[in-house]
Amino acid sequence: MSTVKYVLKRLGLMIISFLFITAISFILIRMLPFKSEAQGQAAIVEAARREALGYNEPIMEQLWIYTKNVVTKWDWGVSWKIDYMEDVTAVVGDRLIPSMLLNVYSMLISIPIGIIFGIIAALKKNKWQD
Repeated sequence: MSTVKYVLKRLGLMIISFLFITAISFILIRMLPFKSEAQGQAAIVEAARREALGYNEPIMEQLWIYTKNVVTKWDWGVSWKIDYMEDVTAVVGDRLIPSMLLNVYSMLISIPIGIIFGIIAALKKNKWQD
């Protein structure tokens, strides 16, 4: 029974840590200065878009709107820089497989090398190779 309790405790701490990191990241990103390079009609459209998305609200209210959208609609927002007006879930989804493959390949290379160097260091204890 203590194992189940331990696992549930760790899962709860993981969720709390995730929420805390998400909140801190969101707040720090929203505190970055915004400088629009748009002029004329484009500036008016950009200002209207920022108002519609709630970017002119206080930071804590923006965080509440963001969290509510993620929890209720699974809406992580839209991309403005990578793929203009594309859902963030689609942008991340397109890049997830190549990122995972890169991690797998790096582990396939680094783990055997690390094991070999560890064995060499163990066999050459207290020598320069260690």
